[in-house]
Amino acid sequence: MEVAIKGRRRKPAASGKVQARRGRPPRAISVASSAGTSLLSKVEGLIASNKALSADIARVSKENDELKALLGKIERALKDSPAAQTSPAPVADPAAPARTRKGSAVKRIRRPITDPAVLDRRRAGMAKARAALAAKRTAAAA
Repeated sequence: MEVAIKGRRRKPAASGKVQARRGRPPRAISVASSAGTSLLSKVEGLIASNKALSADIARVSKENDELKALLGKIERALKDSPAAQTSPAPVADPAAPARTRKGSAVKRIRRPITDPAVLDRRRAGMAKARAALAAKRTAAAA
């Protein structure tokens, strides 16, 4: 049985154990003092940067909370304003299925008429149509 140690093949001893390697034992890696201090100074710099970033995060989080509170106040004020009391015209959802009557096309959603001049013209037109229909019925009955 052969055992590979660091790329070299060795033959086992008669007892079946691998013989110890001759020569000096491997040296422990030592860090020079200048390299150690530079590494230590880098770590200390990173720690200081981390603390500064943590302080910045805390400051920005506090500012964010203040802005959220201000936004909430503005939303409440807008909901309570008289302009917000009027409801906007209904808008058909394009993803919703079309509404249909018996044999008719797609139902159109109409907005309410709010212009007084237009309302007066429509009322006058409806009164004229009713008068014409009443005249037609009286002529047919006579």
